[in-house]
Amino acid sequence: MKKILKWIATCFLSLLCFALTACGVATTDARGGVGISLGGSTDPVVANSLNRKIVYTVNLSLNAAKVNSVTTALNAKSAELGGYIERTDEDYDGGTCIYALVTYRIPTEKLDEFVSCVEGNGGVTGKTVYTADITNSYVDATARKEALLGERLMLQTLLNDTTLTAGDKVSIISKIGEVELELQIIEQTIGQYDAMVNYSTVCVEIMQPVGFWEIFLPISLSVVGAAGIFSAIFFPIRAAKKRKKKAVQEN
Repeated sequence: MKKILKWIATCFLSLLCFALTACGVATTDARGGVGISLGGSTDPVVANSLNRKIVYTVNLSLNAAKVNSVTTALNAKSAELGGYIERTDEDYDGGTCIYALVTYRIPTEKLDEFVSCVEGNGGVTGKTVYTADITNSYVDATARKEALLGERLMLQTLLNDTTLTAGDKVSIISKIGEVELELQIIEQTIGQYDAMVNYSTVCVEIMQPVGFWEIFLPISLSVVGAAGIFSAIFFPIRAAKKRKKKAVQEN
């Protein structure tokens, strides 16, 4: 019996230590955000690219006591900087928002300011920055556009030649159509490149910090339940063995 009680107490203390570790050391800032203190860096995200075409993607994870308050503040900051919300996913519990994943498109020249705002609205638990240099692709697309513009001008000039036959003119008109179609595709590609470079993507994940009892209580109940099941099986078997032993001794 003493060994069983000792086992239960050991499990209880181990789970207590685990729960305390999982909860972490909570810190509350002036805005009410609660999270793990990581000593996160506020170094600029945007580097001196020397006229390179750089695409920035920033992922940030936060802990905040009031998720809605943080998203409202970040939405307002995004609009103030000329950005916009690309996508929002939220989870609610009892009418209270407990989780939000918001994707923002922020003007690249304002990216550092927005990231600083995000980091100031909660306890930062994770931050990653991805960059992609698309300069070569952009230059190739621009050069192709210029070549197509020149080709279209040449064909249009040739079309005015009075010595051309009707068949020649039909062929030239068809070729002009092909060039214009390719021009549209190239212009769309360049427009997409411009949007990627001029507007950076910032994905912000905000969640309520998990409280001590939310972790500890379910685990402790599981331990108690397991101990109860063990007792229900072990003690009847032990009692039966004692009765059988006693009966053998009496005979």
